[in-house]
Amino acid sequence: MGTSLGVAASLAIGKEGPLAHIGAIVGHMVLYMPFDFLKYFQNENFKRELAAGGAAAGVSAAFGAPIGGTLLVYELYRSDTYWSFGLTWKIFFCSSISTFTLNILICIMRGKDLSITNAGLIKFGEYDENPYKL
Repeated sequence: MGTSLGVAASLAIGKEGPLAHIGAIVGHMVLYMPFDFLKYFQNENFKRELAAGGAAAGVSAAFGAPIGGTLLVYELYRSDTYWSFGLTWKIFFCSSISTFTLNILICIMRGKDLSITNAGLIKFGEYDENPYKL
């Protein structure tokens, strides 16, 4: 709760660490939703994979960079023995979905057409020459 409120209040705590932490917590909590088929996935391997995917999704949503989120988690978790090439693609897909979901939510919040020009929470400039519309 404290991390979520700190990020929402724009406190000077940074974006990468808190959003990676929030993403990892949400990824881990998905396993404990009240659905029967999730009991199959409640083992240590899937818990680590979902926490890694959540952390990558949080970082990629913060900076609008799905490749950056994937590479950060790869760098952090590569020393563990459970990492595989297939997991890299799963985490990249998760990071991409989080970035595009954030883009859609920002467009809806601002009342604009759905576009892919609003990447991430941190803006480094606008590229208005050739906007791509969905």
